[in-house]
Amino acid sequence: MVTDTEKHPPASGIASLYTPNVGSNTCRRASAVLSLLYTSLITAVVVFSLSLSHLGTLTFFLAPIVGALTWTFTLTLVVFTHKDLKALKRGTHKNDKNLMAMCRLPSIVVPFILMVPWVVTLILLVFNLSFLGALYRTPTGAEIISDERWGRSGYTAIFRNIVRPILERDDAKEYLGQIIGVGSSQASLVGLQCILMPLIGFLSTLERKAKLRDLRLGRS
Repeated sequence: MVTDTEKHPPASGIASLYTPNVGSNTCRRASAVLSLLYTSLITAVVVFSLSLSHLGTLTFFLAPIVGALTWTFTLTLVVFTHKDLKALKRGTHKNDKNLMAMCRLPSIVVPFILMVPWVVTLILLVFNLSFLGALYRTPTGAEIISDERWGRSGYTAIFRNIVRPILERDDAKEYLGQIIGVGSSQASLVGLQCILMPLIGFLSTLERKAKLRDLRLGRS
């Protein structure tokens, strides 16, 4: 009688860490990271789109830039993670270090790097929205763009020069209210990205450590 072992001989090396029995935690963590990547991808696209509605002025054009970078990174990692999971199910997973794409150092480091501009974007949004909110409460649209309100130098004056085309509209006050509404939605999504980026990096780090630890212990 042919045993199950003879029919399906155990894999050797790191490849065996990804077998259905031993690698169940891998698939769960990979699926969790994949879900986070999809969430980050969608969020980045929405942030990019919202920032275009006011030409990125609320974040000095940082939001569309970091949104595009995050979209590129997450989409790339989503594609490679899907390929890895498909290869795991077929038992053909193999690369130069036999680690899934999400476990490799660039996939771990990049989210933490991207977290920095996302945090800066959030700070800019909160500050600028607070300032615009104060301006929105002025009695007339003319006062919104006055030097007395903005000052003639410093950060607020620079910000005024960036948003001046918007503030000089005939319906500046109404349009400013729309910008504040869009910016508030954008700020909530940016805050979500500030959480997603380190979380993706953290889970990927856990998976990498687990696989390398199993390899050192010679588990199969």
